[in-house]
Amino acid sequence: MNETEWLAEKWNAQYMVHTLGELRLPRTKSGRRKLRLYAVGCCRLAWPHLTDVKLRAGVEVAERFADGLVDKEKLTRTHERTLWLDSDDRYPGRSLWREQTAASMAIVTTGASADNAAFCMTAYRPSPVTTGKPAKADRVLCDLLRCVFGNPFRKPAFPKEWRTETVTALATGVYQERAFDRLPILADALEEAGCDDPAMLTHLRGDGPHCRGCWVVDLALGKV
Repeated sequence: MNETEWLAEKWNAQYMVHTLGELRLPRTKSGRRKLRLYAVGCCRLAWPHLTDVKLRAGVEVAERFADGLVDKEKLTRTHERTLWLDSDDRYPGRSLWREQTAASMAIVTTGASADNAAFCMTAYRPSPVTTGKPAKADRVLCDLLRCVFGNPFRKPAFPKEWRTETVTALATGVYQERAFDRLPILADALEEAGCDDPAMLTHLRGDGPHCRGCWVVDLALGKV
């Protein structure tokens, strides 16, 4: 997959994750963090179907692990405790397929490999990340990858003068509170600080989906 294909892809999120592997992002600490946060973001989109509180707690542990707030031992224990929570006997009948798939997503998100977690988010067919048609779910998965990784073929510039007190405060609030409705306000603050990057501003003012790990918010917070 080349740069043009990455930016235009609408249905093959699995190919996009494979491309990130070809670009060696899973070999970097930053890349693994983003892959894990992508998996977490997919689980949060499927949150209404993730009905077991243990599984929700597991996703939160994976999110904290990505941010370095819990250790690998805690992640491993969490994974082991939830392994059985997507079994067929807990979700009998076809009517609960969304709940069972969401449970499987949550479990794999706590696994040891961030690359595998992200890949598996694209492997469940259909995905419960949206209540719409499968094609809509495919588009959401692709768009969420672009939210997290932006354009992985280019390293964006983020001059230090753009990281004003206002920009930093807004980005911190968005990140900590998952307040993605404030992203257009962050775009305005960046523009006032001198940002003229159309990709950044368009992304922040777009409809999303968005999640923690958003490439522009990460740049504003110096997380890359």
